[in-house]
Parts: sequence; C-alpha cells; structure tokens
Amino acid sequence: GQSVLAISGNNFVRIFETTSPATLSIDGLTLANGQAPASSGGGAIRSSGDLTVTNSIIENCRAGNGINFDPDEADRRAGSGGAILHIASFGSLTLIDVLLRNNHAGTDGTAPTVGAPTAAGGSGGAILASTNATMTLTDCIIEQNSAGDGASGLSTPTEGGNGSWGGSGGGIWTSRGTLLLTRCRIRGNSAGAGGQGGNSTNGTGPAGDGGLGGHGGALNFESAMTCNDCDLSYNQAGTSGLGGSGN
Repeated sequence: GQSVLAISGNNFVRIFETTSPATLSIDGLTLANGQAPASSGGGAIRSSGDLTVTNSIIENCRAGNGINFDPDEADRRAGSGGAILHIASFGSLTLIDVLLRNNHAGTDGTAPTVGAPTAAGGSGGAILASTNATMTLTDCIIEQNSAGDGASGLSTPTEGGNGSWGGSGGGIWTSRGTLLLTRCRIRGNSAGAGGQGGNSTNGTGPAGDGGLGGHGGALNFESAMTCNDCDLSYNQAGTSGLGGSGN
C-alpha cells in the first residue's frame, strides 16, 4: 500500500513517463521527490496515454525551471504540472483516493535581452491536463501545491525589461476538456507570483513593469467542470510583481 511501497526520484529524475497510446495504472504507491528536466513538466508522471492512479500519494515533486538567459525561448519556458503532466489528446485521467501534496510547477527563465519574448511561470502546481482530456477525481486531497513564479525583467544601464506573469492553477490547470470532482478537498494551493520589473541601473531610462500574478489559486479551467460535495478553501491567486526603478 501507499504507506509501505514508495518510489523516489531523489530530486533528480522524473519517476514515470509514458508515450501514446500506452496506458498506465498505479495503485497503492507513494511517489515522492520527482524532478522533471529543465523546461519540462510532470515531476512524478508525464503521461501521453490514459492514466489511472488510485490509493496513492504524490508529494514533493517539481516541474523543471526555465533556463535563465538562454537565447532559445523554448528553453526559457517553465515546466508545468508539478506532479502530473497529462498530454494525451482526448485521453482520460482518473484519480481515486489520491493525495497530491507540496508539488510545484517551474519558474520562468529570465530573458537574455530587454524586449526578448517572455512566457510565464509553469501552470498546474499539482496537475496540468491539456488537449481535450477527460479528468475525473474522486475522494482526492490536493493541498499546498503551487504554480510557478514569473521571471524578473533584465536590468541594464539604459532600461529595464518587463517581468513575466506568474503561472495559473495552483492545484489544477486544464484546457478544452471536462473536469469532474467528487468529494475532493482542494486547500492551501497558490498561483504563481509575477516577476519583478527590471531596473535602469543608471537611472536615466525606463523601468520594466512587473508581471501579473497567476490566477486560479485552486483551479484554472477552460472546460466544462462539475464539482460535487467538494471543499475549495484557503487557496490564493498570485501576487503581481513590483515595477523596476528608472526614469
């Protein structure tokens, strides 16, 4: 059972990864300390097929951070889905009696130049499910997870760059699918903070704006949602970053 058999990523590697159309079923395990690679999501599980998890604990897992100052925008992007990244098109994600606790999406990477494109902190502190997934959670606890923070803007002598936005969906982020929650407790989760604006270090140029905080401390969904007998409390949206200093 979950209190007896545990698998750890040792804060170094992701624990499970599947490719489509594989199906993964997990029962009675504790998955802990999983770490996705830089700019990638799913610290415990990255699933490209149907996924079912029952009677289990997933805790202390992280998506990868974006790489600071990398010239490739894709490599600067934060990973999403601190515990689970489910990317199966029209696939199913089913969780029954699962505790997801203290998992975190990645932090956005700082742009190498002022004006370079910025993204946002990673979304879905515990779970990110996209591409028309059908997600069903029953008797689950999702607590103390967080979306990723935005990156601070670059500071230069002549101007400051803008901070990027915080990630959304401190507990769950889902898009264009269906979400059914039954007797779930989603508490104490937080969206990501926006990054601070960069400074004009000689004080003569414009300062950067702070990034907006992420939304949906508990949930961010762009889909049909049904919630039956659930407790959503003590969740928090992200705070916006402060603007930089300059002229």
